[in-house]
Amino acid sequence: MGKKGVFSFNTITPCQIGKMQELLAAGLYKSGLLSESVQQVLETRSNQLAVEFVDIVRKHVNAVSKIKQVVFQIVQDKRPIEEKVKEKFTYVNSYITSQNFMVLPFDCPNLNEAILVNFGGYLESEKVVEWLAGMGLRAGLSTELVDLSNSYPANSYPDSTRLIRYLPVVALGDPWRSPSGEQFVVYLYGGFYNRLLNLILYNNDGWGDGWWFLAFRK
Repeated sequence: MGKKGVFSFNTITPCQIGKMQELLAAGLYKSGLLSESVQQVLETRSNQLAVEFVDIVRKHVNAVSKIKQVVFQIVQDKRPIEEKVKEKFTYVNSYITSQNFMVLPFDCPNLNEAILVNFGGYLESEKVVEWLAGMGLRAGLSTELVDLSNSYPANSYPDSTRLIRYLPVVALGDPWRSPSGEQFVVYLYGGFYNRLLNLILYNNDGWGDGWWFLAFRK
């Protein structure tokens, strides 16, 4: 049994997959599509078709679930994190450095499209990362969290106003193990006039529904 207030993670079942196959088959039979054209699509665009179908299902699932997603276009800055935080932050924890946290993002597409995810309930860090992976996402890095903030800086209208609706935001993609052995991650918080970066334990009692998680498509 999980902790009170912590919801469980259940993947799609074979029965649900079978039901979707039945619905899809019934719809295709009624569509009037030509067999030759359908075969051509299957031979040339089957992978794309599968991705698009899953995206459609995901949108409907998100619409009826507690999960929320917001997309922000950001400017990627590959400078060390300590250089990027010099001007636009009111406070930065002194342990937030490129020595402790990754300097460059992973080599993958969509680095300029940050996705903030809120799960609407208590989840522990490992479950958050697991859920994100199931959504085709990876947890964002601390340096990418800085890029998000710098792309929508404090005391700027309407940029700051848009971002502060989704604070605090945490980056779970590169936990730092301190000399004491505890793991910490970076989170962003603040208001219209200020922006702050601090550390919080990775292995805590769970993230409540007020937390947003930085993510990127894999």
